[in-house]
Amino acid sequence: MKTAAPLFLLFLCVSAVKAQQQPPGPPGVAANVEITFRVNMNTQIGLGRFNPDVDFPVVRGTINGWGCSDAMLESEDEEGVYELRVQVFNHVIGAGEYKFNINCGEGGLGRWEDAISNRRYTVTGTEPDDNGDGFGELVLDTVFFDDAVGGADAELFFQVNMNVQMDSGRFNPASDQVFVRGSLNGWGCSDPLRDEDEDGVYELYVQVPGHQAGTGQFKFNINCEDGGWEDSISNRRYNLTGNEPDTNGDGFLEVEVPVVFFDDIRSGPDVEIHFRVDMTAAVEQDIFIPENMTVHVGGVFNRWSCSVEFEEFDENVFELELRIPSHPAGVGEYKFNISCDEFSWEPEIVNRTYIVSNDLPDEDGDGFLELSPPLAFYNVLENPFLDAELVFQVDMSVMEREGLFDPVADNVVVRGEFNGWGCTESMTALGAGLYETSVEAPGLSLGRGQYKFNIGCLDVGWEDSISNRQFFVLGDEVDSDGDGLVEVRVGPVYFDNREPPSGVGPFVRGDCGQAGNMDISSGIFLLGFLFTGGSDPVCLAACDADGDGRLDITTAVFIFNFLFLGGAQPSAPFPGCGLSESAGDLELGCAESTGCG
Repeated sequence: MKTAAPLFLLFLCVSAVKAQQQPPGPPGVAANVEITFRVNMNTQIGLGRFNPDVDFPVVRGTINGWGCSDAMLESEDEEGVYELRVQVFNHVIGAGEYKFNINCGEGGLGRWEDAISNRRYTVTGTEPDDNGDGFGELVLDTVFFDDAVGGADAELFFQVNMNVQMDSGRFNPASDQVFVRGSLNGWGCSDPLRDEDEDGVYELYVQVPGHQAGTGQFKFNINCEDGGWEDSISNRRYNLTGNEPDTNGDGFLEVEVPVVFFDDIRSGPDVEIHFRVDMTAAVEQDIFIPENMTVHVGGVFNRWSCSVEFEEFDENVFELELRIPSHPAGVGEYKFNISCDEFSWEPEIVNRTYIVSNDLPDEDGDGFLELSPPLAFYNVLENPFLDAELVFQVDMSVMEREGLFDPVADNVVVRGEFNGWGCTESMTALGAGLYETSVEAPGLSLGRGQYKFNIGCLDVGWEDSISNRQFFVLGDEVDSDGDGLVEVRVGPVYFDNREPPSGVGPFVRGDCGQAGNMDISSGIFLLGFLFTGGSDPVCLAACDADGDGRLDITTAVFIFNFLFLGGAQPSAPFPGCGLSESAGDLELGCAESTGCG
């Protein structure tokens, strides 16, 4: 918001600026620069993740289109420290991004720095050219690969709430187990987690000698099976700083990972489902004898066990109203059964489906939302196949920002059961990183289908941190465009479940005029906005140089004090671009951040 101030304060600020020596501005919009990159690989060597005899680090970033630089060479002065000088013609003035990478992504140990965001540096155009070769020299600080400064013996405490999975039938405490799999154990399986107090929360302590400091990734998994992953979320993360306590004195630093719901699925609404099934065909085939046989239903809501007995309300038509507390929202699956016989689960059809949502009616006001699937015919689907058009959407924006997808050179496709895990045509860009493709699928079976997105139709292009995705064909889809194919819409989802980081931005704190950095023009732009009717900032949070959540005269004074009088440095994000989750920045907002590209 704008804050009024006496004009003499504006005069004093401008006078103070004029009284100071002006810093030299950049000579243009680009400059020739020689950047020295340095990375310490000693932690990776100690953990067995980098072999100096066969492995090599490279630099990948905006300087080379996220390709690979020449191999970095070990410093003559510091063992385990690698460096590389890269000359860049006409580097834009402003920020550049990069990461280090082992073996350019090739080989068994080839990998990115995957525990950190992109690294940043800033070219000002005023870098010195000490050797007179026409390139200003920018020497970056030495960093540890993946910011892992060392290792420590760690004891990780994992906790997962399985109550929803138990209620939905995906997890049976009597026969199933839950494990943790991640970077801590090479994505193998831990010992099973235990629920000692039988509250549905499973727990496990895992000791990891020599755990790398930094971020670890993991997921929970049922029965240590490929189909048991938490498949709707990205890899979970925890952090080991090396400063954690060792309260029991066993030599292992203790890291308590917060309790989560399996697959991040929390309880849904209380639902009353009215099931109805016509058994006439089963009677005629002598499969069902009403006088001495019973009808039941089983599904995700009761772990595929038998419900109570149905009652006949019309000739050979049976019904049951089943109350299900805390039913997860989304698609539920079920089948009918004769006399609780394991061979009588409607063997000729795929699982039936229904959808639970929070906007179902509660017409009798008993607190249970009412749901009535259509009358079913035992072991028969009236229309088991649909002529369908699958419409897939995927958001590649995060992959683009991380340099893992080039919208100019790369393409993304869909591969799944519907096309024999082959490749669709390249998906079409809709803008803002969103891609779409439509696939005609005549005779598509009702039920669930599996698929994944893939870059370049290559074996290395899969979404590799998630299990196969699933879509459902319910049978009630519509043909909105009249082409004879009902539309089954799938997505949009983020590729590999890589979601954008939370917070406002990115921006550079103090960069009010969106020049890419905070300089004298930032303060002048802010003063013009506050007092002389100047242009509105497109990123108000960036203007808040002192980070107090307000834009006023003291904000401008803060900028000039920092630039010319040795005042306090702005808080993050500064001096490079970044995101902010502070309450003040979130309230101010950042509609556009041209200074960060």
